[in-house]
Amino acid sequence: MHYAMANGAAIPAIGLGIYALKDEACSVLVAHAIWLGYRHVDTAAYYANEREVGEGLHSSGVALCQY
Repeated sequence: MHYAMANGAAIPAIGLGIYALKDEACSVLVAHAIWLGYRHVDTAAYYANEREVGEGLHSSGVALCQY
């Protein structure tokens, strides 16, 4: 299920929230979630885990164009 945004883009209804995750736990969880089919990762600069999210996306084995 997706929600339509005002600009016509669609966003998945279910996402992975990673607010309190840091270090390897964050990157491993993001990688597994992407591999399992998640395409919405709820993150923000305030969380200060951008590096870990990027590592998880990269190590998921899923091509960038698929998420």
